[in-house]
Amino acid sequence: MERHEVAEKTKTFPPGEYDLYAAVMSFGSLSQTNTGDWKITVTLIDESLPLPSENDDHFRCVTANIFCKELHQLPKLQKAGDVIRMHRMALQV
Repeated sequence: MERHEVAEKTKTFPPGEYDLYAAVMSFGSLSQTNTGDWKITVTLIDESLPLPSENDDHFRCVTANIFCKELHQLPKLQKAGDVIRMHRMALQV
C-alpha cells in the first residue's frame, strides 16, 4: 500500500487509505443511518501527528466516523484510553 506523507502546507492528510493505531479520547453513542448501516463517532489521539504550533488550537486528535453493515463489526469501546486499530481506513475530506 502506498504510504502518504503529511502535506507540509496544510498540515492535513490527503484522501486515501491509512493504517492507524490510536488511543480513544472520546466516543459517541451508536446510531443507525437511514440506509440501515451502524455508525459511531470516535475522537482519537494520534501521537504520530505533528505538534501544533503555538498559534494553533488543534490538538493531536482525529475524529473518525466509523460505519459498518452489522452492529457486531463496530469496535467494542468501553472507556477513554482504549486503543483502536483501523486497517485500510478510508480518509475523505
